[in-house]
Amino acid sequence: MIPELIKYLASAGQSAPSADNSQPWEFVLSEQSIELFIDLKKIKPSCFDIYHPAILLAIGAVIENILQAANWISVKIDYSDCLCSETGKCAVFYLAGMPTGLPENARAHPLFTRCTNRLPFIKKALPDRVVHEMLSFSNATCQVLLFQKKEQLNQWSEWIRAASEVRFQTPSVHEWFGQSLKFTPREVSANEGLDVNTLGLPFGGKYFLRIIRSWARMRVLNKFGAYKLIAKMEVANIKNSSALVGLIAPLDTESAIKTGQLMEKIWIRLNELGLSIQPIFVVSDQLYRLREKQIPPVLSQQLTDLKSQLQSELNITDSFLYMLLRIGYCETEPVRSMRRSIK
Repeated sequence: MIPELIKYLASAGQSAPSADNSQPWEFVLSEQSIELFIDLKKIKPSCFDIYHPAILLAIGAVIENILQAANWISVKIDYSDCLCSETGKCAVFYLAGMPTGLPENARAHPLFTRCTNRLPFIKKALPDRVVHEMLSFSNATCQVLLFQKKEQLNQWSEWIRAASEVRFQTPSVHEWFGQSLKFTPREVSANEGLDVNTLGLPFGGKYFLRIIRSWARMRVLNKFGAYKLIAKMEVANIKNSSALVGLIAPLDTESAIKTGQLMEKIWIRLNELGLSIQPIFVVSDQLYRLREKQIPPVLSQQLTDLKSQLQSELNITDSFLYMLLRIGYCETEPVRSMRRSIK
């Protein structure tokens, strides 16, 4: 029988963010350990493989959640990461002692209330103490950059728009997105994927997404500039944000996982301070696909220009932009994405 403590730690890992709420992981539980796997059948090699930054960031976030949950209830655990592309095995967590009962406040940890908010934010400057705390998260692996000035947010809006235009013209990425969308209560009840109610869509937005869900339709609409319209909608809320946070680190497996841990640590902390967060991954995703030659040749130049601008403006020639976080204050509570239950 699996102890409640082990189930609790696994549920903390299950609460981590992932690309389009895909939750590409599986947990194997025993009396004193948790094994973390990436479900290789769930990720599509044509869109995400096990070494894609989106998957590695998710692994890091799961690890961070389990470690924080254990520390919260004063339980000592050891872990080792061991990413294997053949089995999908990522990490193993071991209890240092025999399992104990759960304290009453176990689920009071803020990681269990961490969430994404895609709604418009109130234009409000960040307090100095928040700015200083965020910048202090930089470590030997990952650098934290903060963009608050109007001209910086405007520039990022243009960069995000450029990357989004390519994204919505790339068949494999669009097909993944379309398959992730969940419209009906039955689809949402699977507790994974993108519940359209979490997207903060304007009037008519759900109907529009139903139309473009199919790549066959999107391809036709793109002849009339649909990709430009959607990309413009993608950046509509950037300029009213309090700031954007960029996470930059070397492009390798270990650094990506550690950046995922740091991302989750920052996300949990900012939510705890009353700030709303929206992850913006499209720039990172498209630049990685450019590097891996997964972008249609006709679209490559737009991303090559974007890459050059980023490297010049941010001085990140030897590093990779793993994630942007849109942060700010929101008066409306978002609809939360659901998670699968631990089996």
